[in-house]
Amino acid sequence: MAKTYSEDLGSGQNGGELGYFGAGTMVQAFEDAAFAMATGGISDIVETEFGYHIIKVTDIKEASSEAITVEKYAFNQITYSTVADPWVTTELTGEHFVHADVQFDQNNTPYVSIEFDEEGGKLFEEITSRNVGGPLAIFVGGEMISAPTVNEAISGGKAQITGQFSVEEATNLARDLNTGAIPAPITLAGQYTIGASLGTEALHSSLIAGLIGLIALGLFMLLYYRLPGLMADIALCIYVILLVFAIKVALPLAVAILIAFGIFGAIVAILLKSNDPGWEKLITFVLACFILFFMSFVLSSQITLTLAGIAGVVLSIGMAVDANVLIFERIKEELKAEKPFALAIETGFQRAWDSIRDSNFSSLITCAILIYFGSSIIRGFAFNLALGILISMFTAITITRTFLRSAVGKKALESDFLFGINRKKKHVQLKIIKNSKFWLAASAVIGAISIIVIPLFGFNWGMDFTGGTSMEIKFSQEVTSEELTSAMTEIDTELDTETGTESVLVVDQEQSDEPVE
Repeated sequence: MAKTYSEDLGSGQNGGELGYFGAGTMVQAFEDAAFAMATGGISDIVETEFGYHIIKVTDIKEASSEAITVEKYAFNQITYSTVADPWVTTELTGEHFVHADVQFDQNNTPYVSIEFDEEGGKLFEEITSRNVGGPLAIFVGGEMISAPTVNEAISGGKAQITGQFSVEEATNLARDLNTGAIPAPITLAGQYTIGASLGTEALHSSLIAGLIGLIALGLFMLLYYRLPGLMADIALCIYVILLVFAIKVALPLAVAILIAFGIFGAIVAILLKSNDPGWEKLITFVLACFILFFMSFVLSSQITLTLAGIAGVVLSIGMAVDANVLIFERIKEELKAEKPFALAIETGFQRAWDSIRDSNFSSLITCAILIYFGSSIIRGFAFNLALGILISMFTAITITRTFLRSAVGKKALESDFLFGINRKKKHVQLKIIKNSKFWLAASAVIGAISIIVIPLFGFNWGMDFTGGTSMEIKFSQEVTSEELTSAMTEIDTELDTETGTESVLVVDQEQSDEPVE
């Protein structure tokens, strides 16, 4: 206690230990209290001209065999200061502060220039006029960082803090003023507590889900599209590798910008050679600009994966083959029209590009809205989904196209079976346009019903919107919903009995009769 609270510079640092002393060494009040106690005794508060003391006698040594016998005592003391806090709180706070800068006078001596807003300037003038010749303390976070002397009343909302500053000291003072003056109250936007076991299980489940989705997608593409499906599966594996690389890598900013500009230049070069109408070129150019800034950030920053972010990655794996499906279907249509193999591939890519670009562009717009307006969890989902969409466009348009071009001229690969084409099968035509009035009427009826139902029944808002606490509990043995409800009711009754206050028990009425794990 003495080390922490004592203000005695001599004994405070060694725990108040004063060693042995004899009569006549200390002031009278102190000695009287010390000599009146036995070993191990602790005194009441003793007042002397030096302050207040608490004395503990730790040992008594007998006097030596001299003519005068003097008993010596060892004790601890704690000294408390009774001096009042000299500083008075004013109405001038960080909300009135504008900025602090380091400047130099004609002698090249650094000083700190501070500026207040209009209201703060008036308060500062009033305060300095009352304290001319006295110190004016500046506190940041409850700690005093400077106490300059006021030479004169200061008006205009600007002042200088001078002293024997080094450049580093002046810079640190200006930094403390600028960072400490920001009126930024902390508002809890969301709190998510994930136990270690639950987090590990969630990660494991997410990885298993992603792997199952990847395998199922690969099998579907292989069985339905055959050779192009195999090429799409290889491109999908490359897509996963690129996606993991983009998530984990953190390149220097200059390198990341250089790579992003390379991608941007390649897109612009292709755009200039295309025969698309002007408005379609504009859409592609806007997409290229988005890719430039987005990839610069992604490649220069290591992305932190959250559970929602992993969901975005898993979803992007499913969306990665959308472009391949459009391309392969267009190629099959061209081959059925008896076009040469090489021409069918090029035509299929050209005719599918508009749909691929527009669908992915609309998805990226949605991701941008979620990133800008969403909470941290939603942003993680949208960010990883946008990254997956961009990489999937690259693998579908570039890598898959390269694989298909490599098959041109190889008769063994240019077969209807390998491309899943059945020329005898008749194509079923859905005459939607011919019956457009019916479909428009049906859509209008469904839309009207939806508009009426929403205000009548409302939404079943989750805890993210209503607030509350959600707990996930696992039991060592199977527990039915009835047993869980009965146990919770007993606990609720005991709480009411012991505390004498009313508590509310909420039980999910939609629980099934199946055992709860």
